[in-house]
Amino acid sequence: MPSSPVHTVEATFYAQVVPTFGNRWDSTQKHSVPGVTSIKVATITQQRPNKPQSKAVVIKLTLRFSEAAFMPLQPQAVIDIPDVLTQVGQTVVIEADDPSDGGSQAAVDYLAAVARGEKP
Repeated sequence: MPSSPVHTVEATFYAQVVPTFGNRWDSTQKHSVPGVTSIKVATITQQRPNKPQSKAVVIKLTLRFSEAAFMPLQPQAVIDIPDVLTQVGQTVVIEADDPSDGGSQAAVDYLAAVARGEKP
């Protein structure tokens, strides 16, 4: 019996990410060095901003997920983007693991417990 296709929806938006500069400890040089100490999302807009904020990086993001994501579980993600993928013209595609293959079941169970307010 063929499974019914999963209906997905998309949302595209632009995030302006700005750095905070300061001194950070460099363990290899054993002293503090100036640099970026943190980043924050300054704005999120539906359209690419005409005038980005000073020192901001504008990132186009598209979220794609099944309509089942609107169930009570509150999905979240942390996405690490390595330096090599920050070049102009690079598109980073991220896919969540399929929890039905067993490899991600522990993570799914953990997120479900957190969503229910439990301490797993």
